[in-house]
Amino acid sequence: MKRPTEEEAQWLWVQCGVKPYRTYPTGTSYPDVDVHNLHIHAVPKTLEAYNIKSYCFKQASGLYYVEVSVWLKGSTKHGFEVLHDQHIARHFEQGTDLEETTALALFWAIHKAFEKELAS
Repeated sequence: MKRPTEEEAQWLWVQCGVKPYRTYPTGTSYPDVDVHNLHIHAVPKTLEAYNIKSYCFKQASGLYYVEVSVWLKGSTKHGFEVLHDQHIARHFEQGTDLEETTALALFWAIHKAFEKELAS
């Protein structure tokens, strides 16, 4: 499992409009990357333009597999057209701690979606 660096986490929080809660002479402090903070700050911002789908599987050995996909919400020009979501990003994590594994999968999927949005 790759934990985000401080710079990667800060970048995501800035994309979500989160302001630092402490400023030090050496830098600023943003929320920790965990399921709670992601659901408070990153998920609502992401849901403005995207749908998030998550799948979790547990093996007998105690390993969790979590996959998170981000889909661009479909749009229509006419009311009778079928909405079609476009796949934007996906991230898969594996670990023994369900909460941490879920947080990392969610973080990296949202991170990838925002990177693609900025690149376009």
